[in-house]
Order: sequence, then structure tokens, then C-alpha cells
Amino acid sequence: MTEISLVPLADSDREQFIRDNHDAFNFSALEEFGLRDEHLEEEGEIISRDTIVRSIDEEREMHEMFRFEKRLPSTPSAVREQIKRITYYEELMQRAELLLSEGSSPALTKLAEELASYYGSDAWKRDLAADEAGLLPDELRRGVLSEDGLYDLLAETDSLND
Repeated sequence: MTEISLVPLADSDREQFIRDNHDAFNFSALEEFGLRDEHLEEEGEIISRDTIVRSIDEEREMHEMFRFEKRLPSTPSAVREQIKRITYYEELMQRAELLLSEGSSPALTKLAEELASYYGSDAWKRDLAADEAGLLPDELRRGVLSEDGLYDLLAETDSLND
């Protein structure tokens, strides 16, 4: 089992942490609500930098507006399910890469749609978090968890279909 420790945010990590949270809130809100002005705080942003900074700087979580939390699989069976899912999508990605080399096809389009659905899902985010936390076996093929690899494959597939 991987040991996890919680440590205070280091000053050297503060700016990146603020940017990451800003991006995560914007992405999640856009996914959930779409482009709707009534959810915006300032300058077209879902959550302002000031809101994030205030939340970090609050001495006690009594006045918290939101809480940062990372959920990781907690049981061996949950990890097994992740491994099974990652293996499935890894195989889809490899098949898509092979079909991509042959040009556009309905089979490639179908694979790309399924991969895109996974890439935009909470399951992909949980799988990536488990990988980053060292919960997955070293021998597991995990190219599908590479943002650049999967993104590039989907972009190339889209460009063939245009």
C-alpha cells in the first residue's frame, strides 16, 4: 500500500497550485454548466484568483468556501477495477494508432469517440491520480494516461475526418 502524507503548501508551490486550481474549476464548471454568465465571478472566470488565495490563507476551514480533496481508490478491488479499465482503454488506443496509420475509417472514428469519452471522464482523472500516487503496478501499460499521447491521437483522428 502506498503511504500518503499531507503537508502544508510550500511557498515555492503556491503560484502553481493557484493556477492549477483556477484551471480545474474553470474546466469542471464549463463541463458541468457550459458557457453561462451567471456562474462567473470576475473577468469571465468561474472562480477568481482572490477567492482561491483567500481560501488558502484562511487560518481555519470554518469559513471555507470549498475544500481541496483528492480521492484515490481505497481497496484492492477498486485498484483491480482501475487496472482492468486502463488495460481496456490502452488496447483501444493501440488499435486506434494502428488504424490511424491506415487513414480514416468508421472503425477509427468509433475508437476515437470511445477514447475521447474516457479522456473527458472522472474515471480517467481517478486513474491518472492513482498512477501519480504510485498505486498501479509498474508493468502496467499506461500510455492512455498520457495527456499528450491521447490528446495527439484524438487530434490526428479529428484532422483526418475534416
